[in-house]
Amino acid sequence: MKYFDSRLSFEQDFIFCGESQCSSLENQGERLKEIAELIDAGAFESLLTANLGIIDEESLAYAHRMVENDQLLGKVVLNYSE
Repeated sequence: MKYFDSRLSFEQDFIFCGESQCSSLENQGERLKEIAELIDAGAFESLLTANLGIIDEESLAYAHRMVENDQLLGKVVLNYSE
């Protein structure tokens, strides 16, 4: 029985934002410092299973096979640039 449906998503994350979007750049810096300390302390666990490199026909097909064959637990990354 599958607990989760497999799906494809395109995500791009931005850490920094302009002053009009953040309450304060100083507060943002403090938050990033706290996050860095938590990362250094090992408080986070990566869900990354594989980084297949630059997205092309071969890497996309391989990622699709991993999902299709239920061989995937975690996340697979396909990059659009190096």
